Amino acid sequence: MNYRLIRSTKNLSERHRLAYPILFIGLVTTLHFLFPNVLRGIATTVARPVWVAERTLVDAGSAFLGYFSAKSALIDDITKLTTELQHKDIQLLDRDILAEENRILKESFGRGDETKSILGSVLSVPPLSLYDTIVLDAGSLNGVREGAHVYVGPILLGTVVRTTGHTSVAELNSTSGQVTPMRIQHGAVAIPIEAKGRGAGEFTATIPKESDVAVGDSVFLTGIRPTLFGTVDAIDSTITSSFQTIFIISPVHIQALRFVEIVNDDSTIDL
Repeated sequence: MNYRLIRSTKNLSERHRLAYPILFIGLVTTLHFLFPNVLRGIATTVARPVWVAERTLVDAGSAFLGYFSAKSALIDDITKLTTELQHKDIQLLDRDILAEENRILKESFGRGDETKSILGSVLSVPPLSLYDTIVLDAGSLNGVREGAHVYVGPILLGTVVRTTGHTSVAELNSTSGQVTPMRIQHGAVAIPIEAKGRGAGEFTATIPKESDVAVGDSVFLTGIRPTLFGTVDAIDSTITSSFQTIFIISPVHIQALRFVEIVNDDSTIDL
C-alpha cells in the first residue's frame, strides 16, 4: 500500500515538472500573439547587453589581431626598403667612383668639365620662330656667343647661330638636312652613325642590317663625355635591302620648352 502511494507521488511530481515548461511555453506564445511589441521589447532589452559584450569582444579581437598583422607588414616593408636603399647606395658609390675616374682622366689630358652655363628663357618656338629655331632672351650682353651649345638638362638641343644684345637664336640639331655624328648604345656595344635631321626633333640614320639595334636604345653624341641626344623610335628593315633605316627622336618636346641652359665653351663635345 505504501509502495503504491510513493509511486503515485513520484508520477505526480514528474507531471508537475513537465507541466511547468509547457505552461511557460504556452504563456510566452499567448503573450506573443496578444502583445507582440511588449515581448519583442523585453527580448531586446535582455539581449542588448549580450550583443554589446559580443561586439566589444569582436572589436577587441580584431584590433589585437590587426596590431600584429600591421606590425608584421610594417616589418616586411622596412626590410624591403632597407634592401633597396642598400642597392641604391652601391649603385651611387659605383657611379661616384666612375665619375671621379673620368674627371681625373680628362684633367690629365687638359680637358676638364669646368664650364659655365647661362640660363635662357625661351621666347618663341616653331612655328612662331623660323623652322627648327628657337629664340632666347639671353644675348651677347649676357655673355652668350655664337657657337654656344643649348641644353635641356643633359640633352644637347642645338647651337646658337645669331646673337643680339639681349636675345639669341639657336638652331636645333634636327634641322632638315643637317648631319651629326652620333652613336647608338645597344647594351655594351656602341654603333657609330651619322644622323640626318628631319626637323621637329626627328632624325634618320642608315646602318647595316646585321647591326643589332632595338627600339628604345639611347643615342649619344660622339666625344669623351656622353651627351644624350635622343632614343631609337622605330626601325625600318626591308627584306630586299642590306641596310636598315633607324628613326631617332629627341625626348624634348619643343613646343613645351620654357627654359634652356647655354654653354659657351664646351670642349668635351666634338661635333
